[in-house]
Amino acid sequence: MKKYVVLVVVALFSIGLTCLPTRANAEEAPDYKKLYSQGIEEGIINSETTLFEDWQRENEEEFYPNYKEAIATEDGLPEEFNNYGTWLKVNNYGVPPEGDLGDWQDVTPGLRATWGGFTVKAGDIFMTNNTDSIGIVGHVAIANSDNYILDMPGEKWNPQNNNNRQLTVASWLNTYKRSGKWVKVYRMNNQTIAKQVAKYADRNYFSTTGSAVKNIKIPYKITADLFSKTPSYCSKLVYQAYYYGSGSLPVLIKTYGIVTPYNIIGYFHLNYRPLLMKTF
Repeated sequence: MKKYVVLVVVALFSIGLTCLPTRANAEEAPDYKKLYSQGIEEGIINSETTLFEDWQRENEEEFYPNYKEAIATEDGLPEEFNNYGTWLKVNNYGVPPEGDLGDWQDVTPGLRATWGGFTVKAGDIFMTNNTDSIGIVGHVAIANSDNYILDMPGEKWNPQNNNNRQLTVASWLNTYKRSGKWVKVYRMNNQTIAKQVAKYADRNYFSTTGSAVKNIKIPYKITADLFSKTPSYCSKLVYQAYYYGSGSLPVLIKTYGIVTPYNIIGYFHLNYRPLLMKTF
């Protein structure tokens, strides 16, 4: 009789454990209308350029599945992403910064026919909605010279423990400018600072000697530690490049926690804020 009672108790306890809600399955379905209105009130979403139906479809097909996959991983997401609404807000509601349009005239060799003759300059920030990794929306990179792009592409492209890479501009664009996806390029007016930042990025996140041979290996992981160089992720690398590479100049607003691709331009002080130069 005692053995039977024990077995019943164990069985009931096991059933109770399986019924306990987890972070991944306890959350109710997002209220997209409420989140959309919240984004408008905060000045992030422009209802004229981002229609609700299109925005909701992106959430349902891309953003929310990304979030669910991320919280189901072994490491999960940092605590500041405690629900989908918070996660979406940190990701700028899935909307890229609009920005003012700058001028461009020159031509980068090899880009005239395929990419419309745009000249890439060291320090340019490349942003795309072609998301590489789970846990964040979009992807961002920095031109560490006039001819190369430096980024942290996530495990889809590179090993987690050695994720930083350098690609030619044409190769990077060919990777991310796919059907239905865009690439935006932002540029700081002060090219002296931009080149200084690009050099810092190259020597601290790719090669200490500035050569084409990589001798720095950075593991990929999204953490709330914004000022450690390793591990890192795409927008953290770009933020650090401008934060450290600009020296004592007040280029970036100092923040803490996680920076995301669509938020990166908003961390620049107004006098240094990069302009939108080109959309591919």
